[in-house]
Amino acid sequence: PTKNENKNNHDTTTVQLTMEYTPESPLAVLATPLLVIDNWLALNVLLPAAIDPLPLQSFRRLMGILYGVAGMAHGVDITLGGSVLFRSVGLPPFSQLEPVGQLYACLWCAVGPLAYILSQPRRNDRMNASHNTAVKKKRSTTNPTTTASSSSSRSNVSVD
Repeated sequence: PTKNENKNNHDTTTVQLTMEYTPESPLAVLATPLLVIDNWLALNVLLPAAIDPLPLQSFRRLMGILYGVAGMAHGVDITLGGSVLFRSVGLPPFSQLEPVGQLYACLWCAVGPLAYILSQPRRNDRMNASHNTAVKKKRSTTNPTTTASSSSSRSNVSVD
C-alpha cells in the first residue's frame, strides 16, 4: 500500500492486488474464467460496498437507477415494442387497454424516471455528508477511544 494526498489534502491509500494462478488439472483450467469473474466482483462490487461510508444513499441511488431504466424500458415497450411485457402475462396490448388502463400504464412508466431523479443526491446532501464526515474525523482524532473499524470506515481506498 502507498499513501497519496488527494486534491482535498486528505490522505488516501491505494492498494493494488495481483493474483497469479497456475492451473494443474483440466478442471482447474475450466475454473480459471470463474475465478477471474469472482475476483472482479469481489474487488469492484463487494469491497467498495464494504467500505461505503454512506450505504443507504448508495442503495437509494442504485434503486433509482434501476427503476429509471425499468420505467423507460416499459415506456418503449408499450409505445414501440408491441407490449411484450403485457402480453407475456396475459394482458391485452397497450393499444387495446381501456383509457384508464392506458393512463395507469403511462403513469407507471413515468414513475421510474421520477424515482431516478429523486434518488440522486442533491448538492446540499453531498455537502452535509462531507461536513459530517469531517466532523467525525475531527472527533476521532481528539477521542483516543475510537476503534480501528470506525476510523477505517471513513478512509478512502482506491482499488485499481
